[in-house]
Amino acid sequence: LLPVTVHLWLEGSTIWSLAHLGIHLVVWFFVPSIMYGDVQQYTGVPPYLTGLSVLAGVWNFGLQGIVYGPVLINMMPIAYSELIKQLRKSTPDQLIYNLLPVNANTPAPLSRHNSNH
Repeated sequence: LLPVTVHLWLEGSTIWSLAHLGIHLVVWFFVPSIMYGDVQQYTGVPPYLTGLSVLAGVWNFGLQGIVYGPVLINMMPIAYSELIKQLRKSTPDQLIYNLLPVNANTPAPLSRHNSNH
């Protein structure tokens, strides 16, 4: 930020150096708070944790971790809430049947709410 601004200033491009500094300051102060606020609103993950996930992503995945880290961290609450929704919709018999291995010769378990009896 500052080396480019100083370089433009020393070359005599005062307007460009001030514009460069102004744009970077606006981005520095406003964009992270807007982005992290939106992320927290939709996923419930605090901005601090999202920021740390960028560092953890870079550490584990290299440069692509800038994207992978926050995506993985912010997908956890979403996946958890979807799992809870699916579990609340299912009956205990459906849950057990879905956990069993699929075999064409195995009959479907009888439901306690079967009206054929």
